[in-house]
Amino acid sequence: LEHAWMLSASDGRWESLEGLLSCEPALLCKRDFITGFTVLHWAAKHGRQELLATLVNFAQRHGLPVDINARTSGGHTALHIAAMHGHAEVVKLLVGAYDADVDIRDYSGRKAAQYLQQGTSGDMRSLVGALDEEEEEEGNAGNGS
Repeated sequence: LEHAWMLSASDGRWESLEGLLSCEPALLCKRDFITGFTVLHWAAKHGRQELLATLVNFAQRHGLPVDINARTSGGHTALHIAAMHGHAEVVKLLVGAYDADVDIRDYSGRKAAQYLQQGTSGDMRSLVGALDEEEEEEGNAGNGS
């Protein structure tokens, strides 16, 4: 069952996931033993905001705890993963609807904002706190820090 779950989670197919979750709802929090990814991380990686919302709604309907800030083996949250892959809609959903913590640092010390790609809109940068950090860095540079 766990092997089927990992394959379905990494593929992001709700049709497969739903059947497995019906049999074993606790799979929602199950981590990939190599990467530490949960199904939420996989959905974020593939830019599947609909799947992410469906999974969170499933958890809420079934009284299951969902840690939107769960970390991978490298300390990445779903927000870090979405930012790395440039999935703006997933970032908006995670921060706007599910209050993902923009201040969590991965195990290399980086926040999700530091993974945003060049050319990311100002609105998106503001949403994940990147503009605040840029202003702080500019202030420190002016102070000789």
